[in-house]
Amino acid sequence: MRYERKLSDVLSSLYRTMELDELADEFEVKSVYRQVVGDLISKLTMEVRYDKGVLVVKYSSAALKNEIAYKKQDLINKINDSMNRVVVRKLIIL
Repeated sequence: MRYERKLSDVLSSLYRTMELDELADEFEVKSVYRQVVGDLISKLTMEVRYDKGVLVVKYSSAALKNEIAYKKQDLINKINDSMNRVVVRKLIIL
């Protein structure tokens, strides 16, 4: 019997097992961010950083920065909902 899991799920479980929760959160937040925003916005994202509840995202487009700033709380809520817990408390857009 073959059991298939996404690599991100396996790594997240491994980090949690080794008590590296902060590292697991960072990895998971970045993965969930890309799923939530979709392929197009993900391609226009230059950098994603996460540290202790703060998600920092750098975009290549000024128009996209404005659009994301307008929907900032909605993006935070979607990421937290996808993770089934509150992980991202603040979003900084660069």
